[in-house]
Amino acid sequence: MDETIATPDKANAFLRGNEVFDMRDDDPEYPALVLANYLFGGSIDARLAKRIREKDGLSYSTGSSLSVAPLDRYGSWSMSALFAPQNRARVETAFREELERARRDGFSAEEVSRAKLAMMQQRKLSRASDLGLAGKLTTDLYLHRTYDWEAQFEKNLLALTPAQVNAAFVKYIDPAKINLVRAGDFK
Repeated sequence: MDETIATPDKANAFLRGNEVFDMRDDDPEYPALVLANYLFGGSIDARLAKRIREKDGLSYSTGSSLSVAPLDRYGSWSMSALFAPQNRARVETAFREELERARRDGFSAEEVSRAKLAMMQQRKLSRASDLGLAGKLTTDLYLHRTYDWEAQFEKNLLALTPAQVNAAFVKYIDPAKINLVRAGDFK
């Protein structure tokens, strides 16, 4: 489903893509999909930012995110971009091209290796924050998890191969299932 929403007299336009799929955060492929999302659009160094923001200069705010539930079998992947309305076609084309390139060519061993290190640094930094640590402990208490779960996730993340990361991306991020919604004044 694609949809366009008119927002008259707004200076910027917004593109949002979303797909839902069957997954829980304790599924074996979850760490690979987390890493694939990070590489595709989950960081400032990700492919979406490098293409849409840096190379094409079309958006200061673009990326993707992944949300996978710990209790229910519900996963959601989304992408977004904020841009000038006259750049709509170029932004959508860049998104589709990068999505197809990631699915066709995958992520390299070097990209996967760098992303693992960056993600581990982010995880360690979040544990150094009282707020981040308290939030994680509260969530884990509710889920009846200990920090052993986190340690195992990180062990699984660090053991991932590029083939596993690429396979998860291809399996779960399907262009035919992504709903695109754009909002803006496209006159």
